[in-house]
Amino acid sequence: LLAMLPAGLGRVARLGDGDRTVGILYRQANPGCRFHDLCWTASWRDEDPPEGLDCLIYDGVLAHFERPAATVRRHLDRLAPGGRVLVALPNIQHWAVIEGLLKGRPVAPESGGRLPVRLFTLDQALSALSEAGLGGFEIASCARADQNGAVLPDAMKAALRGVGVEPEAFAARSAAHLFVVRTQRQRVE
Repeated sequence: LLAMLPAGLGRVARLGDGDRTVGILYRQANPGCRFHDLCWTASWRDEDPPEGLDCLIYDGVLAHFERPAATVRRHLDRLAPGGRVLVALPNIQHWAVIEGLLKGRPVAPESGGRLPVRLFTLDQALSALSEAGLGGFEIASCARADQNGAVLPDAMKAALRGVGVEPEAFAARSAAHLFVVRTQRQRVE
């Protein structure tokens, strides 16, 4: 997430859980930045972030919004001209999630065992972001060296082909425990 955040921004808001590491590290490297950490609580669920933002970050919370596209669309008014949006999205197609489901233990990566209100695949999240008026997506995937479920890709090749899914493409997507999408508002012609 930090690597996708442009340097030198003046005002940033992060909507996420209680982990304030991104804001702390960003402010250390960019001391002039006003970084607002808005932790996920019922108190800000329906509130808007501050105005004049150079970047708005949704850190693992997109799936918690009742109407994600409408909420993001409303928040876009808080961006300064040329402002960017970053979305950190836990990958529900990660091999650890699939292995957990097969074993009767549904656990989303990076969620501490909690599943979000809605489960978004990357494609569904991009669709919601497009509906909100965002585009020009840049996508980074984050994978760990200690991959849980690493034996599944080879074992599931026949089953994937049987349901019309290309095993190599799915294996690449399933290796990421987290996606970070960088985007911006698209001009309305």
